[in-house]
Amino acid sequence: MEGWYWLKWPEAIDKIIKADKIPLEQIVEFTNVVEETNLTETLDTTEPLYMAKEGRYYQLVRFSGRFYVNDLDLRRYPFVHIVLPLTVEAKPDSLSCYPSGPPCVALKPEPEVAKMMVGQFADINGYDLNAVTVEPFLHQYNTTFGVGDLSAFNSVNFNLVYKSNFVAALAQFILPLLVIIGIVMVSPSLPAAMGDVRLAIPTTALLTLIFLQQGYQANLPCLSYLSFLDWLYLYAYFISIAVFVLFCWSTNRYNNADEDRKVDAEIAINAIDKKIQIIAIIVLISLIPFAWFF
Repeated sequence: MEGWYWLKWPEAIDKIIKADKIPLEQIVEFTNVVEETNLTETLDTTEPLYMAKEGRYYQLVRFSGRFYVNDLDLRRYPFVHIVLPLTVEAKPDSLSCYPSGPPCVALKPEPEVAKMMVGQFADINGYDLNAVTVEPFLHQYNTTFGVGDLSAFNSVNFNLVYKSNFVAALAQFILPLLVIIGIVMVSPSLPAAMGDVRLAIPTTALLTLIFLQQGYQANLPCLSYLSFLDWLYLYAYFISIAVFVLFCWSTNRYNNADEDRKVDAEIAINAIDKKIQIIAIIVLISLIPFAWFF
């Protein structure tokens, strides 16, 4: 991520900056940067500009770096909201909020900053920019850093909220899976005499599911929970294996039946096939809300 940020501060803060010799690019820091060595900050001017009408100093800074997302919830993947935060925090101790220290220095975002903070290259393929939020807060550290009292620093979260495109997610991830599940569910309707054909369908479906799942998981981090899509794949694996076992049994029973009993065997097999299809549909309908809200 790259862009610009600017700071404005009154005369009282400027005295602290000059007295402590605080570099202008170190007045604030990005606390969610991945690697500080890869973060670049370039001052637009070597000295801050004094705005006489406001009685404040002004400094514009260009930045570029990689930032991490601390709270990424993918439980409903591929239908997700992703919040990409950019966390800015007052850096020097002289601008901190120690209980026994100097007056607390606040970071106050400008009222309309949310409307101005998104540039023309903020789009992400497959996602729609849903909202932009600005959240000031006090970052309370649970340590004294070896001296003094517990420290706290004023911070601001600048959040870009993205929402996955429903139609794109449905077409790319859900529809191919539903097609495979549908083929497996319909396959018991084939005549029991077509044992070889029936057996080939769930085995082919299993191989296809493995490759499909590996394809989408390659773009996701390791998760400690199952996403919505994971639950659907788990169901697809289960129904494919169950149908394969069913076909193994039905093929064996039909082939071992006497010629005059094959019709009776086929009728019994068809009855069980219909029960399995009904159960599979009921389980799928029940699983969808469970996987969505679990």
